[in-house]
Amino acid sequence: MTISSIQLRFLQRLHAERPQRANNSQAAQHFSEHFHIGVQIGRSIEYAEVDFLKVGQMLLNSGLPLTPMAAGALRSDAAVIPELSEKIGTQSPHADSIALKPISGTCTSDGQKLVVPNGSYLVVTHERALSIRATRLMVVENFETFRRLESYRWIDYQGQDVVAIFQGDNVFRQTSQLEVVRQRLEPIWAFFDFDPAGLGMGRNLPRLEKFVLPDHDVLAEKTKRARRQALYIEQISQWGNSIESDLRDLVSIPWSLMKGLKSGLPQEWM
Repeated sequence: MTISSIQLRFLQRLHAERPQRANNSQAAQHFSEHFHIGVQIGRSIEYAEVDFLKVGQMLLNSGLPLTPMAAGALRSDAAVIPELSEKIGTQSPHADSIALKPISGTCTSDGQKLVVPNGSYLVVTHERALSIRATRLMVVENFETFRRLESYRWIDYQGQDVVAIFQGDNVFRQTSQLEVVRQRLEPIWAFFDFDPAGLGMGRNLPRLEKFVLPDHDVLAEKTKRARRQALYIEQISQWGNSIESDLRDLVSIPWSLMKGLKSGLPQEWM
């Protein structure tokens, strides 16, 4: 029997929860009309114990699992069920992909020095990302900056062994990227846009040690020339109060400069 991922999840939920009544979804209507599982009453479909027995037997006869695959299951795990598509109930290929790059000093993995060409980065599993040796992590907000990090020659790495980690986007999931940041132990450097959102997101990072920004005078001059007042105006209502409540010098000093300029600067322009 050919079955879609939506239909499989419906049957597994029906078997596990055994509801007396369910909304008349496409999956519910399909199995009611074609397999006599449930009886349509008005806009709902009602079920009896015999229906749940039918569902269990249908899944077993089709070689399909009675319960969903475990959270985080890989597509290779689905091979134990030949009839089941490798895409059903498994995580996306990039779910466990962490984008990072060694940017300063000697960062190692299994005792081997990590080196990548300029303009390149590594994609590793969550487990591997946790095992890489470094003395500092630098979280980078935007992908273009992350990929071209070597061109930001003004950054002072202070002789530290620094691994840069991308904050995430629609390919490299932000939740996965930041989970690595939370689980590691090194002090964090935040390299974000110079705007309220950048300061707001950066200040929320654990173990924050500093914001990576050009020198005060250079930053002020670049921000004035950029004329990106909209960055400040559009974000101040969302982030202003929370930033104001943070008395740490590493937050309050760039915040005071930004408020005075009433403007922002994308990190790509730094």
